[in-house]
Amino acid sequence: EPMLILIFTGIGFMILEISLLQKIILLLGAPTISLAILLSSILIGMGIGSYFGAYLYSSNIHKRLYVASLLIVIYGIIFFSIHSLILDQILGDAMWKRVVASILMITPLAFFLGIPFPSAIQLMKKRKLGKYIPWMYGVNGSMAVLGSITASILTMLPGISFAFYAGLLCYALVFLYSISSNLKKI
Repeated sequence: EPMLILIFTGIGFMILEISLLQKIILLLGAPTISLAILLSSILIGMGIGSYFGAYLYSSNIHKRLYVASLLIVIYGIIFFSIHSLILDQILGDAMWKRVVASILMITPLAFFLGIPFPSAIQLMKKRKLGKYIPWMYGVNGSMAVLGSITASILTMLPGISFAFYAGLLCYALVFLYSISSNLKKI
């Protein structure tokens, strides 16, 4: 069961990350600075989300998964809807202001992105499937490679926005799966 969560999070995360990189390059202009800001914001945000996510609905992992994945989708839609407005407002500002704006936009999304993977691992431990966890790291990593290839294709053909929403769709599938699993328990 948690394998589906790890598949969707692996693919979805990479699609979101590559789409975000392309959007941040538009804001900052320099690809290397954009990559550094994106990766540091994502790593810090996900690390904090991974740590504090364990306290969110600690007795109901499925509920934590569907709340986190729903928040990813909602924040992602809001972020992508207002990104153009923010871009228009601060494009002429100093680089440090654009960097701060990028960090403030990316980190909340990264916080929520840090919750599903450790929750799926915790779900495996709870179901006495701990011996399969190393395999699930491999599955998630393989899906991340597939996600990066998919993101490259999607951003070149339909565009960055389409790719970003495809990444959000993966987390919407995590939401649907988690909520259906939680309803089965009732």
